[in-house]
Amino acid sequence: MKSYKVGDETYTGLPQDAVIISQKNENYHSILLINDLNEISTFFVLDYGEDKFKYTTATKSVLLRSFSTNEAFLRRGHALKALQLLPNYIHKNYSAVKKIVLGVNEKNLAAQSLYEKAAFAKESQTYIGKKENNLFLVRKYRN
Repeated sequence: MKSYKVGDETYTGLPQDAVIISQKNENYHSILLINDLNEISTFFVLDYGEDKFKYTTATKSVLLRSFSTNEAFLRRGHALKALQLLPNYIHKNYSAVKKIVLGVNEKNLAAQSLYEKAAFAKESQTYIGKKENNLFLVRKYRN
């Protein structure tokens, strides 16, 4: 994790902090995407706990949080690929889940664009988060 750098921490949690939470919280699953050279390119958390209910009433859902790309891999398609692979990963490992939800800061236009390219849809609601307004983005899928 030492070689993993987040260039702009404005809109995301640090992987190092999330890993510590994962060690103490069984509903908080840190996911590392590693390339062929054993380098960590992308990081995120799948949170099955109560925080998801800030974004949805669906019990068969998971909250995607702390999504980031290692600074060394920015703009190379790693983040989009990770998001495109996510539904299949969840289906194989957590088959009861039918919906992936996340919140993204309304000022983080790059992240909104990325999530929309990965088939997440904007919901009309907003949630006042720790770092200003978060828009709801949801991806529903069938198993």
